[in-house]
Amino acid sequence: MERDFSNLAEYKKIVESQLDIAIELYLSGRCFVSSLTLAGAAEEILGKFIPNENDRALNRKKEDLNSMYKVVLKALSIPEEEIKIDLNEARNAVKHPKENLPIFDYKREAKKMIQRAIENYRNVFGLKVPQSIKSFEGYIYDNIKGDVLSSNKQRSTHLNWLAFVIEAVKRRKEQKLTQEQLAVLAGISKPTLNSFEQGKTTIKLDSALKILKVLGLS
Repeated sequence: MERDFSNLAEYKKIVESQLDIAIELYLSGRCFVSSLTLAGAAEEILGKFIPNENDRALNRKKEDLNSMYKVVLKALSIPEEEIKIDLNEARNAVKHPKENLPIFDYKREAKKMIQRAIENYRNVFGLKVPQSIKSFEGYIYDNIKGDVLSSNKQRSTHLNWLAFVIEAVKRRKEQKLTQEQLAVLAGISKPTLNSFEQGKTTIKLDSALKILKVLGLS
């Protein structure tokens, strides 16, 4: 079915308002449940304008699940609706009361939902985002950077955060480095650097740290 984009500008205002409040509630710590539900409402609206094959959050979940089960069940086929239910479990539990409310880490769930909404916002409207999104990404980036760079262990933890990508690409261009030059300086392959700059989830911690070090981010 074709999507109607005639009212996209109006929905953009609604989504930005919902995300502004969701992010303020998250950053202030005032109410993570409200942050979760507002970000979920924004994500749901944005999802109407994104074909499922382009839904980054959905595809990332598929990749994670496929990686997890590929050794045990190579032929595993996961219905799309099951993935969507899993992604929205916390939000739906709050929206649709049941006799026994599951226990969730609502701060964590709110953060994940805001991240999904931001990913889809960029997918619909491009890279230019409101200040509230920049503030959220700056906050998350500072926390992740501190956690990652304080660890001396080299582990194969997958790194998936857009703030690293945005800052790294910005620094590379400021330093007038091509992808080929940066890859050589970091001691990684160009495809690995290209994957990092595209925000792909397969980038490993040790590769990311090499990139960050060359660019003066560590």
